[in-house]
Amino acid sequence: MGKAVGGANTAQLCASDLASTLPCWPWLSRWVSGGLSGGKQFTARVVCDILRQTPISNQEERVMQKQERKLTHKEQERKKRLEQISQKMSADGYRKRDLTVGVIFANVVGPLMMLPFCVIVGVIYLCTKFSGDLLSFRIGWSFFPLLVVLIVLHEAIHGLTWGIFAKGHLRSISFGVIWSALTPYCTCGEPLKRWQYVLGGLMPTFILGFGMAAVSVALQSDLLFLLSEAMIVAGCGDFLIVWKLLTYNASGKDVMFYDHPYECGTVVFEREK
Repeated sequence: MGKAVGGANTAQLCASDLASTLPCWPWLSRWVSGGLSGGKQFTARVVCDILRQTPISNQEERVMQKQERKLTHKEQERKKRLEQISQKMSADGYRKRDLTVGVIFANVVGPLMMLPFCVIVGVIYLCTKFSGDLLSFRIGWSFFPLLVVLIVLHEAIHGLTWGIFAKGHLRSISFGVIWSALTPYCTCGEPLKRWQYVLGGLMPTFILGFGMAAVSVALQSDLLFLLSEAMIVAGCGDFLIVWKLLTYNASGKDVMFYDHPYECGTVVFEREK
């Protein structure tokens, strides 16, 4: 871990930047900002991972570089593919910018961002639960196997939706697993328009989260209800990326978004028409 962030000016700057990052969640921005301005033990690495703006020392930068995750073979291939696309887009007059979400930010703020949706779904389900103890759930042994299947299906829905809009269709979609984190993933190998990327990013949570929640209410199924809650939380990373994408103020009129090959987020290409 790095040195603790010191100085009132740095704390105030971090608090201001973080509050502006979370305008739709004022209570959350106040809580995190309060931690920064109150001098709690936020390290320089945590702050940089969240904001991607706060400068750090050369020594700490070297330590962070040594601790960076080693890219898999497929990630290295996608990185080369991005370099080729960037060269082509640059030749066509596009400017490139990364629009990513820090790992710590995603792990901490992401689930909190989905909490209101989970509470709303839970209240609706409990209010319509006609029989039995309101706090008694019968789910059996099938919950975890079904959860694994739904996580895989979550990525498949990403791919199918983006594949509709990509010029190469499903040939432009790649699936894989980051075995070190036991995490499946889906990525699109073509730049997409904003609304296309947003639709593909949110579709799994709409179908497997909110859609399944509606079915659980109709069928009075505890199993489907708990699975839908889990899938809503599973969409937290997608919602964070889409939020950054929707609030991104593009300077150009022609804007395309490319799935980042190895980080959580997108690459933005923009130009004046």
